[in-house]
Amino acid sequence: MPVKTIPKVSEPELMSLEPDEKVLTEKARQDALLALPGVMFTDVEVRYYPYKEAAAHLTGYASQVTADDLETRAGEGYTENSGYGQGQILMNPLHLASLYTAFCNEGNVVKPYLLYKNEPQADIWIPGIFSDVTAAWVMEGMKKVVDDPEGTGYVAYREDIVLAGKTGTAEIKTSIEDTAGTEIGWFAVFTAEKDVENPVLLVSMVEDVKKLAGADMWSIRTRSCWMGI
Repeated sequence: MPVKTIPKVSEPELMSLEPDEKVLTEKARQDALLALPGVMFTDVEVRYYPYKEAAAHLTGYASQVTADDLETRAGEGYTENSGYGQGQILMNPLHLASLYTAFCNEGNVVKPYLLYKNEPQADIWIPGIFSDVTAAWVMEGMKKVVDDPEGTGYVAYREDIVLAGKTGTAEIKTSIEDTAGTEIGWFAVFTAEKDVENPVLLVSMVEDVKKLAGADMWSIRTRSCWMGI
């Protein structure tokens, strides 16, 4: 009877000059389990999320196949016990975040990365997409989006830090004449001062905001954005 899926300890990991302590601990645990009567290991393929929630929006997720899935994908090899990949790779927020770095870096777009760095150094991806004068001018406008009571992103205003931002809506239509399409709301917000101790740049997207308007719509986007801090 299958009991639990556990990490597989590979020989190359154990034979390295300095094996990871976690690998050695897991190997000792599995050896102890194998010493129990009736316990055996069987290799099984699983979908692995090395960065868990940190990159879930890039990798999607897997779930048990449904009756609808079996019907729509008949003949593709799925059974009632199959796992089925859900979601899709969505890079739009990452693209937006990358482009907004230009306003903090004299018009130069910084290259994004997913791996944590102890001492990060800016790697310019697209140099001079704007002039430094234009970047500074747009930055001042984006500050007003957040700190002006009439700004569309004023709900993100904070007294302890200067923020800049931009709100927007993207229409999802099948054609120009389509009037029934949905809308995606988005809000980009970032620290506007270079000497801030912990600079952040966050992009929030909310699906199906067509029926929302005004403060309700922006407050939803802002909460979605700032929950990640």
